[in-house]
Amino acid sequence: MSPTYVYTPNHRPINATGGLVKTESRGIFISQLDYAIDQRQLEEYLRRIGSFDSCEIRRDPATGRSRGIATAKFANAEAAARAIQVFHGQKLMSKTINVRFDTEKEAVAPAAASSSKTFVDGLIIANGSK
Repeated sequence: MSPTYVYTPNHRPINATGGLVKTESRGIFISQLDYAIDQRQLEEYLRRIGSFDSCEIRRDPATGRSRGIATAKFANAEAAARAIQVFHGQKLMSKTINVRFDTEKEAVAPAAASSSKTFVDGLIIANGSK
């Protein structure tokens, strides 16, 4: 019996036949950043391993100053793992940075899901079975 994949309204797949849906972390969390680093400098540093989807330096909402942490998102988990391998423990400006996977994980869309989708009670049935 092939699994029935159900998509939530925010397009996250759920295996409705009782199995788990594979998730992966495409993001990295960078801490111990020098407070003087700006967005452009961080983007240039991350480009050393290739392209990435986005990066953001976290700032104090009251002062607008850097909090010394940032997140970046890559095209896939392999690229994120390579970034961790390359950058963790490296010196960036005046500080040694820590790099790890971000805690946010995304569902990996199943390969067997068809393009025809049906809405049932706020969920989307992907392969037509009910």
